[in-house]
Amino acid sequence: MDETGLSTVQKKTRKVLALKGKRQVGGITSGERGVTTTAVCCANAAGNFVPPLVIFKRKKAKDELRDGAPPGTIFAFNPDSGYINKEIFNVWLCFRFQHTQRTGCNPMMCHFSRR
Repeated sequence: MDETGLSTVQKKTRKVLALKGKRQVGGITSGERGVTTTAVCCANAAGNFVPPLVIFKRKKAKDELRDGAPPGTIFAFNPDSGYINKEIFNVWLCFRFQHTQRTGCNPMMCHFSRR
């Protein structure tokens, strides 16, 4: 299981072409700050994986955010930071148990995720 943060703003600057001998060369950079989107992925050495969890830094869901996501992806929203927290982790953990066990979710884990 790993959590990674993805930024919506490009951080690497592009190469700029200019005429030879030119003393002043301008570059275009983004002035905005990016919004962090977090992806939680889980796989094992055999190549099996659980569909990812994507966490957006916002209060409400929009259907457009789900476009192009892998089948089974679950979505969460954290307006404070966009990162995973205890409640979101417990929901993901219960989802993982449902996805990997034939008998369904471990009742003890689901009990903790409801708090």
